[in-house]
Amino acid sequence: MLVLALILVATQVALVCGYTGNDYLPALVDGVATIGWLAAIAYLAWFVVGLVSLFQTDIIMIIVGSLLWLLLLLLLLLLLFRSVISW
Repeated sequence: MLVLALILVATQVALVCGYTGNDYLPALVDGVATIGWLAAIAYLAWFVVGLVSLFQTDIIMIIVGSLLWLLLLLLLLLLLFRSVISW
């Protein structure tokens, strides 16, 4: 499973760098976050399918995904504009 995830991350990094011309570090962060999120969703779906309905799982994943996306966006903005933001 881990080898497959690493292959998927490497493929995504190659595609992002090839198509967008971005650096390797942002592409690597994006690849690890995306593949990690998909692996977490797969594990969560496998784990909770017997406990809750699929509709409830969809709602949970939408909420958690949105919150994680907002958190990552905030962290990215803080990193990009840390010289502008004074604490």
